[in-house]
Amino acid sequence: MKIVFYILFGLGLLSPTILCAQITVATDQFASGDLTTISTNADVSIESNLSNLGSASLVLVGENQNITTANEFVIKRLTILGGGLKRFTNRTTVEILLDLSEGHILAEDAFGFAGDPGLIENASELSFVLDKFFYDRTATDVSSTLTFPIGSNANGVGYAPLVVEGVSSGSLVVGSVSNGSFASEVSPINLPLEVGSASSNWYWQIEDENNNFSGGQIVLPFREEDKAEFNTFDRPVVLQVDASGLAVNLDNDFLSGSIADDNVQSRNPGSTGYFMVGRVISETPLVHNIISPNGDNVNDYLFVQNVDRYPENEITLVDRWGVAVYQKKNYVNPVPEVGLPGDDFTFLPPGNYICIFKYNGGENTIKQTVTVAK
Repeated sequence: MKIVFYILFGLGLLSPTILCAQITVATDQFASGDLTTISTNADVSIESNLSNLGSASLVLVGENQNITTANEFVIKRLTILGGGLKRFTNRTTVEILLDLSEGHILAEDAFGFAGDPGLIENASELSFVLDKFFYDRTATDVSSTLTFPIGSNANGVGYAPLVVEGVSSGSLVVGSVSNGSFASEVSPINLPLEVGSASSNWYWQIEDENNNFSGGQIVLPFREEDKAEFNTFDRPVVLQVDASGLAVNLDNDFLSGSIADDNVQSRNPGSTGYFMVGRVISETPLVHNIISPNGDNVNDYLFVQNVDRYPENEITLVDRWGVAVYQKKNYVNPVPEVGLPGDDFTFLPPGNYICIFKYNGGENTIKQTVTVAK
């Protein structure tokens, strides 16, 4: 049975709870008290120029529902129940309480929140806002941490909230998330030298609708599909990427971050742009580029940073004619002061050599020019 509920001009305060199969509002004026709750398991249609439901709370309990409005719409309190998809056709702002108990929200224009960020409740893998969410901070004078309860249903994945800490008052910040390769937005990405790769699974975007966002610390979820791309000693960091594809490493606030972490927090603040998890190969071997075997205990030996992480290795020095002048397997850095002497490099004439360092059972190779100075 289809029930059409019309609200007429001058009706005044409604009864505390109204249960409807379908709601159609055909008047420009709607009055309700703070205790009024409108609950429906079907569609809501605002056919007039009405911009709100007064002070009423709206509870959507159907599995899939459409909320159709003629204009931008404001709801004091909104509760999502019943699962499924709640589709809003126009820009919608919740002012006081957003309860995401069960179901997904999709706004064809925009969906967001203007109240205390702590009053967004129950966002989880089962319930979140699809793709994009905004915070309207224009009416507040308090900085705060903003958690964007966003996720994506693409490829069967889910909740991936973006957190921005220390957001200044007066801003109107939009956060969005996409599942998939960033190459669809900007390609290629120009990564910093210390970053080996960027996530190919998720990326987030921050936009500023009123040019008043001064930035904040960025916290990204570190999901299992991203962790699968990391080696044991790699370190996750937050990358900020501009429209040209230039990536900046905002670093990891914990510095000792690892694949065991659930989130990656930036040490440095981010502003507007794209964000993703980067992989710093912090334990990658690094061949130092100078040997000065003169007995002063400074650069007397060939030194390979992080060589202890890769005990099965092979190192070769090649002169300018391509002749191997030094070769050794399972190389370790000498530490003479603790009884671990190194090889004698005084036999090498001054000049430039190519150092070839193979590790991980020969699967990885580093080449570095090394200068012998005497």
